[in-house]
Amino acid sequence: MSQLTSLLLEIILLIGLPYYLMTSQTTILAARPLLMGLGGFYCLLQLFRSRVTLPTLGLTRHNFSPALRSLALPSLLIVLAIYSLLALSSDSTRLWLIGSDPLSISNFAARLAFYVFGSATLQEFIFRGYLTWRLEKAQLSHTWLWILSVGIFTLLHLPFHSPIMSAVALTLGILYLANFLRYRNLLAVSLSHALVGAGLIILRHFYLPYI
Repeated sequence: MSQLTSLLLEIILLIGLPYYLMTSQTTILAARPLLMGLGGFYCLLQLFRSRVTLPTLGLTRHNFSPALRSLALPSLLIVLAIYSLLALSSDSTRLWLIGSDPLSISNFAARLAFYVFGSATLQEFIFRGYLTWRLEKAQLSHTWLWILSVGIFTLLHLPFHSPIMSAVALTLGILYLANFLRYRNLLAVSLSHALVGAGLIILRHFYLPYI
């Protein structure tokens, strides 16, 4: 099986199928941490089979400082822009912008901690570390690498029907891929993702508390 055929099958099974299930069934969307965990486990198996080194995935201290400095201002501006948008919007517009999340949360602090230390890191491992390696391994053109990487990351945030989440996913997809391709440091983008996501979760909870 060619690298391109294998890649297409992975995209269908790991991206297309979960996307369809999340958009068609609310219970599947609420169970997305399990889907991410399974996806992460699959990525680990593939990386182990291919004997991929940690630096290849960006799991290194090399270039951490310049990568983080490059992300600091854009990350802050994104959170401030969303805060300003929500603060200036009417209640009905704000609800439309925030969208929906069927995940029930009894402890907000635990929810925040899970995102910061689990979800954000896992997303970056899958979408920047593994996916970038996988697309480069298939020897796709630079243009297709960008289209698929940013497109897949954005696509999987659409089931929430949140204009804010979709816009932020698109922006971060572009920002983080550019940063990762330049510095090859997954730790910096993971930290930025965790902080931006935490800021947006806090804002979301302030205007529309989790239950």
